[in-house]
Parts: sequence; structure tokens; C-alpha cells
Amino acid sequence: MTNLEWLNNYLKSVRGGEATKFNLIRFEKTAGGIFGMLANSLNPSIRFATLEPLQLAIPKGVYTVEFTVSNKFTSDFYKKWKGVPILNNVPGRSGIRIHVGNYPKDSKGCILIGSQCVIGMDMISKSKVAYTAFMDYCEMLGYPRLELFII
Repeated sequence: MTNLEWLNNYLKSVRGGEATKFNLIRFEKTAGGIFGMLANSLNPSIRFATLEPLQLAIPKGVYTVEFTVSNKFTSDFYKKWKGVPILNNVPGRSGIRIHVGNYPKDSKGCILIGSQCVIGMDMISKSKVAYTAFMDYCEMLGYPRLELFII
């Protein structure tokens, strides 16, 4: 099967109501945060670095993700897309999103997305570049229903 055939089949399944699945695999804890990798489960070449503040990490589990307008993320950068990804049913919490940021201090419990983990500096790099790629990918799929598996 060619890449184009695979993509066409994938788009048909996503638009047919199936959730697009992403895995967030955590692999390193530091004094400031937890580093991980966010990857599409059907196409692992679609992957991003992640960082969460250590004390506010989201519990392991399966979460649905929607794209909603945010009162906090209102800059022109975020207005390019349908909304900012928000995780549903996080135990004891609300407003947990996937957004731009480089350091644990840039999050109050949300998932920061970037291009590369810089573990010795407790940061991720090129966050806006990675977020743009993630959101453009979701836009290409028609803002599907997402399922996020946090491992």
C-alpha cells in the first residue's frame, strides 16, 4: 500500500467516526517535570516531545480530547485553528489542555508540546513549531475525536 492509499484509508476511518488515537509515553522524571513522547498510534512518525509539571502530572489513563475555544489562549497564534485541545474527565481537575510552552513553569498541569526534550535543562524546544504541526495534522483530519492514552 502506498503512503497516499494509507492516508486516504485513514482519513475515511477518522471521518467515519472512529477516534484518532495518540499515546503519551512518559520516559523521564526530573526535579521539575515529566518528559514524554506523544505519538499517533497508527502512524508513529507523527510524534512530539511533551513536558508536564512533576507535581501536577495527569494520571495515567485514557482521555477523550476535544478542540474548544479557550479564554486563556486568545493570542493570534491560537486563533489559526478551530480551538485548543482540552482533555475530558481528568480526575479532580478541569481545563487541562495541550498547549505551547517550554518549561514546567509554563503549565499549571497541562501538557506542553515541543520538538525535542532537553532533559538536563528541564525544557522542551521549538514548542510553537511542534504545536503548529500537531494542530495542522488535526486540521487536515477535520478535527477528529481524539483518544489520548497516557502510559
